[in-house]
Amino acid sequence: MISNFHFWYAITWTMCLIAYSWEWSELNQPLRPDLLTFFWLSIVMSTLILVVQLGRGAANDDRDVVLRSAREGKRDGRSVTVMFVIGFALDFAYQGAIPFFRGGYTGFDITAQIQSTVGIPVLHVVLIGGAIFFALERSDRFFVQRSRSYALQFVVIQILLLLNNSRGYITFCVIGALLLFALRKFSDEGRMRPQILVLAAIGGVVVLFGIGVFGNIRSGSSWWDSSHISHLGRYQDRYPGWLSEQFQWAYTYFTSPLANLNLNLSVRPVDGSLTQVWLAFLPDTFGKYFVAERVNVVYLVSYLNASTGYVVPYYLGGGVPALYVFYILQVVLLELGAFLARKIGTAVALFQVCASVIVIVFVFYNSFSDAATCFLIPLALAVGLVRRRRVEKKTAGGQQVGRAGASPLRRA
Repeated sequence: MISNFHFWYAITWTMCLIAYSWEWSELNQPLRPDLLTFFWLSIVMSTLILVVQLGRGAANDDRDVVLRSAREGKRDGRSVTVMFVIGFALDFAYQGAIPFFRGGYTGFDITAQIQSTVGIPVLHVVLIGGAIFFALERSDRFFVQRSRSYALQFVVIQILLLLNNSRGYITFCVIGALLLFALRKFSDEGRMRPQILVLAAIGGVVVLFGIGVFGNIRSGSSWWDSSHISHLGRYQDRYPGWLSEQFQWAYTYFTSPLANLNLNLSVRPVDGSLTQVWLAFLPDTFGKYFVAERVNVVYLVSYLNASTGYVVPYYLGGGVPALYVFYILQVVLLELGAFLARKIGTAVALFQVCASVIVIVFVFYNSFSDAATCFLIPLALAVGLVRRRRVEKKTAGGQQVGRAGASPLRRA
């Protein structure tokens, strides 16, 4: 259950709705009834699907085949890590500075026809998307094999993302790593020990606090000075005095996208077609400007330009019904990927975690189309095929992989 994307859809949106209802920020206006109804119905539907799948007892323990597909020594992926280091160095040189020490980039704005140039065209996108996935894949390897080489490679990728001023991408990697940690521990022992849950909770708190620390530093303040976000987030007296103000960054990032979505449903008339909702799944690499011409997103404040992934299908599909259509298409796409992952049998856990990360990130923006995350699913399936091929080569007698009975991957 811990890596099931239906579980994380229900949990993430439930937590978002609850946090939003606290109204710590003046930006969080009451949600429209039709929007609130959609979210609770989709949460209930995901919960029902989760219950059915748990009843079927679908397995995702592919530990044995991950071990059997491993490469040792210098062939364990170190060369790929070196390539990322070289790639980011070239990208920083092209930008003329290391972004962490320069700042100034506000991110991709779906409404903008001309985007900020942040690195070498094409290569920058490949570096970011590849780094996030590679970090998750290294985590998967580490929690199976406990190799310090994999841990070091993961840390190197996080340093590169930090230098790129990518707090959000680091958060995605850490979330995925925590999910893989919990999943592997669960598959080891057959149940989730309380200690694991406590460690995961502590890890989550550290991540949220770290977001605030880096936010303060990036805004030009001391790490403990949160006056900037208190002003930007328009915090009221309802913010609890016992809670560190560093957490205001996480609260603002977590709830302001929903506030922006709510605003768009209230002030922007739409003229789209439900048949165009599928365009919301088109990777930004190929269609971001094509989609941008068909949306007209508004924001409560210009410096908070996230409005959940649902704002794009809302405009493309012509209203609230498009949200339901997109949710159904989302479920179909992820279930199809999960089916293929089980058929391949060598990256089931990695796929489940990648899908869960996409679902969680969707709270902020359309992770199915954003270049940093949209390739996680196909890359997970591709890695599964590579692992499968390695296992086949190591299997004596050339046994056929993936079929009941004689398959060396039967337990996957």
